[in-house]
Amino acid sequence: MIAHSERAVRDGKLPVRLGQEPKWEHVSGPATTLLLLLIVGVIWTARVFEDNYDHLVIDGQIGLLMLVAVASAFLLLIFSPRLIAVLESSAPTRVVVRLFGPNSLPAMWFEFVSRVLSTVDSWLVYIVAPVGGVTLKSDFNRYAVMATYLLSCGVLAWHLPAPWGLAPLFWAFLLAFSISRRWAWVEGDRALTLRKPDYSEDQLRVGVEQDLRDEALLGLLSFILLLPLGMRQLHFASSELPVFQLGSGASDDLITWMQFFGVELTKAVPFVDWADIYNVRTESVIRAETAMSSHVVFVTRAIVDLLFLASLLQAISVSMRLMSHKRMFFDRELNVLDPMIEKKEFGRLAYKKGDQWVFLEDIEKFKHYDTKALSRLRVANKGTVTYRVATEIMRLNGVDVSTQGERFLEAASSKSPNVSRVLGAMQSAVDANDLPLEFLVPAHRNLNGRKAFNQARIEIVRLIVNLPQSDERTTALRHILVGPDSDRTAQVREMAIAPLEIAARSDARVAKTLERASKDDRSGSIRWAAEKALSRVTPREPAPAL
Repeated sequence: MIAHSERAVRDGKLPVRLGQEPKWEHVSGPATTLLLLLIVGVIWTARVFEDNYDHLVIDGQIGLLMLVAVASAFLLLIFSPRLIAVLESSAPTRVVVRLFGPNSLPAMWFEFVSRVLSTVDSWLVYIVAPVGGVTLKSDFNRYAVMATYLLSCGVLAWHLPAPWGLAPLFWAFLLAFSISRRWAWVEGDRALTLRKPDYSEDQLRVGVEQDLRDEALLGLLSFILLLPLGMRQLHFASSELPVFQLGSGASDDLITWMQFFGVELTKAVPFVDWADIYNVRTESVIRAETAMSSHVVFVTRAIVDLLFLASLLQAISVSMRLMSHKRMFFDRELNVLDPMIEKKEFGRLAYKKGDQWVFLEDIEKFKHYDTKALSRLRVANKGTVTYRVATEIMRLNGVDVSTQGERFLEAASSKSPNVSRVLGAMQSAVDANDLPLEFLVPAHRNLNGRKAFNQARIEIVRLIVNLPQSDERTTALRHILVGPDSDRTAQVREMAIAPLEIAARSDARVAKTLERASKDDRSGSIRWAAEKALSRVTPREPAPAL
């Protein structure tokens, strides 16, 4: 977890300390406040229920109050924007600002709630979820790591004495929930890539390389085994006051507890208490006949409703959206495919026969594909069937697929690059003004660490420095200065300091990069240069006079 945390900080995804950049505020403060009030209300109701177990009666008066409360909540959501607009137009500005302005008490509370929960959500996505293997490239490895974690937690929860078995169960729940949250972030990034075919990687929070739908559902599916184990742990947590009532002859085995949970699961599906409505009689050797057991059953049902079934419905919704997206693409309403199905669809359009690539007639249906998206695919998938298909689509549309920039990238990205060929291709691309950042970054990465290409890397970094200021350019220079892809030559790393100093004036992440270089770089000259640049960005206060 520490390694994943440091990587997220280095990549500018998480702040070094709370309050620093980046400040995620993607969780809605007002909506979360309403949810917190609802949770408090549920806990209070459960407490009232516990004090009046078997004596609580919901009469017509309470039912009428509930109708009024629900109707009031809907009316508040409907008319609150209009009410605020009326106040802004009729009341004095200072009164409106005091009630609803950025410095008002509600606004500060909403911002606080949003920051806290957004920070926790980011920790789950960037630190906890990668522990479960979601960042691994291989599908088999992702499933293997995740299954190993969940099964190990289940075995520990069964064999550890109560209540210590709750600890591995808590970790398993946290891991499964974190993977589910990362899946939600991936879906958000997918929506961005569809809206902007020429998107930059820096605009994505986690990327779209892995489709985590199946992993998220697998983690939630493990609840079928883990929740019964949790109920068992709670039951044996106190020998004097057991939570559930075990019938005579009931055996303490996994099947018995899964049967009990299955009965409650049946009553919970699908979101309505159909068993209570139709007065269905349930039979189980384990019975919930105390207030505490009712609390436990209520929580497990809530987990099933809010996480398990909701995620299942979300997965169905995503599948239906993808089907609709494919239909719109082939109807020429869209000119780019979802990145999760892009390579799969491209892979069906060609096959290799001997030394030749054969393209199917269906490739004609892809002629309207976005040219920028095709270029991105060609850069990221050299030598693959995706590269060949993207090249063929561009050729069918009369687009030049053999530019000077691509020749340079091909020369610099080969397994055994030739110095003269790389330098010659670079000069030709410079003369043709065809060396975008998307070509320079992978070329530098492949040539890094090769002494024969020191001069080539100097020229590459000089070209990056001379590009117009952008977030993508700043990110490339940060990675050249620090991190696993940093240049092996101090002279090249030093070239990145001056432009980063300018960017650091408006970006705290860049200042953090300079700070890291000033402390950790292996070259004294780099440490000194980074420290000087940092002092000009964030000057230290003078020491107090003695």
